[in-house]
Amino acid sequence: MPRGGCGRRAALAWALAQAPGLTLCLEPLNPDDMPGYFLNDFDQAARILDDLALPQVQIQFDLWHAARIHGQAQTVWERHKAHVAHIQIAGFPTRNEPGGGGFDLTG
Repeated sequence: MPRGGCGRRAALAWALAQAPGLTLCLEPLNPDDMPGYFLNDFDQAARILDDLALPQVQIQFDLWHAARIHGQAQTVWERHKAHVAHIQIAGFPTRNEPGGGGFDLTG
């Protein structure tokens, strides 16, 4: 598929999601660590999922990226948890083992 805008990526997501039993996860990444990556906002990811309306396409929620992008990972989680199929956890702000500070992981 040629490189291009969000429409082409959405078409790719749709095509991949047609495989039975497969869940495709979109992962927003913060623009400081991944400049130029097209998906750098969890709200944008949710809008893409709403537009696609395919239950097989979900969000990979990376706690560290959520904090880097939006500041409050808990707020991002509360807003988008219904779209999440996979969770990745790392400590903040150093991206090491969980529990190193920055997040309350007890709940």
